[in-house]
Amino acid sequence: MPNLSAATIIDLELLQCVIAACNLESLRSGPHVRRDERGWIMRDASGRKVSETTVRSLWITEIWPAFMPPACLAVLTLAKPDRHLGVFARKTYPQGAEHPPSTLFAEPPTLSTVGPLGVPSDWDDPVVSTLQRLDYWSSDPQFYLDGRGYTLYADTRDARMALIFSNPHTLAFQTLERAFLDAARMLATLDDTGLVDEYVQRWARYVVG
Repeated sequence: MPNLSAATIIDLELLQCVIAACNLESLRSGPHVRRDERGWIMRDASGRKVSETTVRSLWITEIWPAFMPPACLAVLTLAKPDRHLGVFARKTYPQGAEHPPSTLFAEPPTLSTVGPLGVPSDWDDPVVSTLQRLDYWSSDPQFYLDGRGYTLYADTRDARMALIFSNPHTLAFQTLERAFLDAARMLATLDDTGLVDEYVQRWARYVVG
């Protein structure tokens, strides 16, 4: 899988928000050299590289509910010491009477980022738990227009995966959708800005169960 990465399937502007928030070179598992705001490798007073950040595993999902701005949610598991970090990013396009639909996407969006937020060490990640037993092969033959879609990228030291689905109506994908929502609700409890909770309250209206 030499060409599979978060950048191949996740919105690049939202992805860059997550990467910048976590001060990483890219969103991948493995060791990362720490860099300053100029992009230079960080070194101590003796000229040695500042200790690397090692990502044990991660997942990031892009969220597209109808009539809502797109967003992404990411949880990274770091090593030495072991800990979880959560990041939320949202892209908002200008709206209103002065912006008719034909010109809505002509102006650049506003990007908002929350995090990285330190996740409690005893938190059981519902997305990881769901992915460990996900039945992604069963399907629902009916056609739905509920208007929500998800793009997931996950990366561990052993494997990478990408998953794209919309309007989930099989139990497996409904469970994964609820796992995304539960993870976002957990981050909302850690977010002092209220930005995550505001998005979650609207997004939850689309989620079954």
